[in-house]
Amino acid sequence: MTDITLTNAAAKTAAFRNTHPNHVKGISASKSELSSILNQTNCVGIRFYFALENTADSNSLNLVAVGIDSNDNDLTSGTMKNSGIACPPNCGQANTLNGNAGS
Repeated sequence: MTDITLTNAAAKTAAFRNTHPNHVKGISASKSELSSILNQTNCVGIRFYFALENTADSNSLNLVAVGIDSNDNDLTSGTMKNSGIACPPNCGQANTLNGNAGS
């Protein structure tokens, strides 16, 4: 991943919201949840897969998180996470990334 400015990040998240107005805007995960993946033996990073929950809800977009090793292989026999906290409804304070202000 590379660093990004707030202006560029806001433009990218706005483009997603404008293209997919009925989808989840973002997914959050706690530090402890991500650490449980990163702290595995041979884990050097995390891969996030887009996923759909088994519902008819159009906002069922979610993520599956899995550790990766130094060869970029998924650590499929280790800890994996899914069903993060969706925004909306849990978006925190309004800002240009979540589209509740300035966009």
